Amino acid sequence: MSFSLVTANVRIVGGGTRGRVEVMWLNQWGTVCDDSFDTLDGTVLCKMLGYQRASSVYTASPGVGKIWFDDLRCTGTESSVFDCPHNGMGINNCQHNEDAGVQCV
Repeated sequence: MSFSLVTANVRIVGGGTRGRVEVMWLNQWGTVCDDSFDTLDGTVLCKMLGYQRASSVYTASPGVGKIWFDDLRCTGTESSVFDCPHNGMGINNCQHNEDAGVQCV
């Protein structure tokens, strides 16, 4: 069984606290590239969903649609992933086989 946990403009797709990271931008869900994606980036996403932190990040199953973020560089203290430095919305050199996943705790 697969489901999505949605809060604000971020969701985890595929299994509750663990799954592919997706963000909504311009009313369209899209993925996050795993280039430079680390537990600091994951922690910001997890906190947006009401969790304490990311315990791990990984390359997730491929999504579809836009790849909104590439080379996220969060410090872990941001209140939103949209506040983290990155290459620009939708600017990436990624394919969906590089979609980021996170485990939140």
